[in-house]
Formats: sequence, structure tokens, C-alpha cells
Amino acid sequence: MAQVNDELIPLLKPGRYELCYEFHEAVQLFRQPKLVIWFRVLDMGEHFGKFIPRYYNIKRTIGKKGRGGMFKAGRSSNFVREYARLFPNRISRLDRIPMEPFKGKRLIAEVRTVTRDREQEDLAASLHYSVVDRLLGVAPA
Repeated sequence: MAQVNDELIPLLKPGRYELCYEFHEAVQLFRQPKLVIWFRVLDMGEHFGKFIPRYYNIKRTIGKKGRGGMFKAGRSSNFVREYARLFPNRISRLDRIPMEPFKGKRLIAEVRTVTRDREQEDLAASLHYSVVDRLLGVAPA
């Protein structure tokens, strides 16, 4: 089950939310290297301040896995495409993409509900959770 800090990921109503970057992890999930970016919900309401993840497939992790870990992304991966849209400065190397541009930005994201597990079996309603489906842009200051 998806979690951070030993807590279940919250279930938000699907839609657009304002989020801020908290941290990222380069991990191995089910034999697949993944980049997990954790965001904090900025919209006021019952989920204000809660963490929700955005999962990306990556080519590989580099060095130590886990929080703050390094990674190599594919040139046409969802991460590289979203990064280039959000931060238009050209990416010079796919194995050294800086995460600093995320820091201090208010991002607009589309959030969806996960209702099936990795085998595409239905999850019990009490285990549904939310993830960032895609990052849409940087919110105006």
C-alpha cells in the first residue's frame, strides 16, 4: 500500500489542486526503477498539508536509492516532458536533472484516484488513494 511516514496516502476528490514540492525518492518498485516526487497539498480544506505522490518511470537509479537519490530519465519520459514544460531551460544531461527548480514553486496538478492494485485487481474502497496524474504548470505568484 502506498504510504509516506507510515501513514496511508489520503484520498482527495479527483481534480486540480495547488501543490508544492517536498522531496523526491529514486526507488525500485516491483523491479522497476521509479522516481517518486512527494508534494504537499496547498489548497485549504480537510487535506491541506497532506502528502501525495507523483510516480515516474525512469531508466535507472544512480548510487544510493531512496530520499534525494539520483537517477537517469529517458529523453521522452513523462518526467522529462513535464520538467521541460514547467522549467523551460534546456536539460543538458538526463542523468543530472536538478530538482532545485521545483523548490519554492506552487504547482498546479491534476489528481486522480487509484482504485486498482498492480495486478489490476479492484482495491477495497477503504484502500483507495490519490496520486498526481500530471503536473500542469506553475501557479502565478
